[in-house]
Amino acid sequence: METKEIIINGKVQGVFFRASVKEVADELGISGTVNNLADGSVKITATADPAFLKQLVDWCHHGPARAIVDNVKITDLPFQEFEGFRIIRG
Repeated sequence: METKEIIINGKVQGVFFRASVKEVADELGISGTVNNLADGSVKITATADPAFLKQLVDWCHHGPARAIVDNVKITDLPFQEFEGFRIIRG
């Protein structure tokens, strides 16, 4: 199990990016959080088997249909445990 921070830049707010990330994470059994950042990007903190994290990262490069992804930055974090995957609002 690994934990990664994924920052996605582009047109990623107002296009159901967070809700779509939650759907993908739930399907893959990934735990963690997703939230919007003040600069217009989306931040994911995710814990899972490396193969499932790779699938999530691959998905983040295009996101949901209305998203326009310019950049995806991945950072390794110390292992974190989460209960499920949740959207942080506000």
